[in-house]
Amino acid sequence: MKQLFFVLFILAWAPSDGTAQRVYRSGYLVLDNTDTIRGLIGCKNWNYLQGALSVKTTDTGRVKNFDLSNVHKIFVSPDEYERVEDITHWYFLHKLVDGAVLQLYEYFPGKNAAPVYCLRYPGRQVFEKLVSDETFLSNGKLCYRFPYQEQLYTFLAGTAANVSRYKIRIYECPYTKKGLSDLVLEINSDFGHTEMPISKPDNFFGLEYGVGITATSLVMTGEGNKLGHLHFTRPCSPQFHVAFSYANAWVMPAWAFHVALSFVQTTAHGTGRPDPLYGVTQSRYTLQQATILLSPGLRFTFLKYPSGVRFYTGLALNFDFSFYPQNHLEQTDGRGYDSRYNDYMYLPKDFNSITLELGMLLHKTWEVNAFGKVSENLNMDTSPFTLRQWAYGVSVAHHIKL
Repeated sequence: MKQLFFVLFILAWAPSDGTAQRVYRSGYLVLDNTDTIRGLIGCKNWNYLQGALSVKTTDTGRVKNFDLSNVHKIFVSPDEYERVEDITHWYFLHKLVDGAVLQLYEYFPGKNAAPVYCLRYPGRQVFEKLVSDETFLSNGKLCYRFPYQEQLYTFLAGTAANVSRYKIRIYECPYTKKGLSDLVLEINSDFGHTEMPISKPDNFFGLEYGVGITATSLVMTGEGNKLGHLHFTRPCSPQFHVAFSYANAWVMPAWAFHVALSFVQTTAHGTGRPDPLYGVTQSRYTLQQATILLSPGLRFTFLKYPSGVRFYTGLALNFDFSFYPQNHLEQTDGRGYDSRYNDYMYLPKDFNSITLELGMLLHKTWEVNAFGKVSENLNMDTSPFTLRQWAYGVSVAHHIKL
């Protein structure tokens, strides 16, 4: 059953390009004919700019689509993109570092490709693509070399910067955004012109804490139902949680990974009258359950407003760890005598459940969330009936950006 829950979780929530959301950012386009279009610019993947952009223009408020093959530059504060072309295709370079000596750019040659970095002298049109590594044979052995290090040294020699000062620094520089950005910033500092990378950070980490109200119910179906004659209340209980979230601003920007640790204690009461043939006039069942939940999941932002309000839906696979301070059945017979059966139901201490949620996030700080949860079969008795726990509720949380 646990394997089935895991498979359903993966299949139901696997991200697809078809559900990718356009992320709108304030800025403007410069077209090939030098026209400037201002407004909110929407794109599904800011890493891999292909196809068309949607622009909500500031003058009319209408959405217009612009073919990227006719767009020369894109400015979305604080980032800048420039279209370049080679013999076979075109792509957009994203400016990472601006400076008086060197400028650093990156682009992605494919949707899932690794980034490629380029250098340019300020005021020039030609870019130098840095090659990360090459393989060659030496005495029958496959060897590697890193051309970008020699390219950096040669490119720097064309400036008035102190080349010898950076020789060791260049050959220790990794082919990464941080490594190359730090190096280019350091080189620009020779001219007293130090400018931080203008790109926003790719990765966002957040911490949240919150409290909510949860209502639970027990649902029993099938043959041999030991408690089918009882009517259960739906008690409301407080639920506390802390959570960690991660999102990438450029890759799948509408999606976030979310993992929460929660605690809730519930008490369910069931009362009813069983078959009078057994001589029992009334039954009372009490189940008190304290649960710690570890809940990894995904959230998808399906609606986002420039005012800072966004709406999301989410799916989480819960790992429930429970213990039961009370688990007893009390019965009264026709003579008025009471009987009590402790540990009446044989229930698991760990099981899985799935949570669906719908929420609103305000200015990345306050969150309101409505959720529903259903567990796998909790019946571990010899009787063949099915016992599931259903829960639903609301929570409020406060977010802290790490």
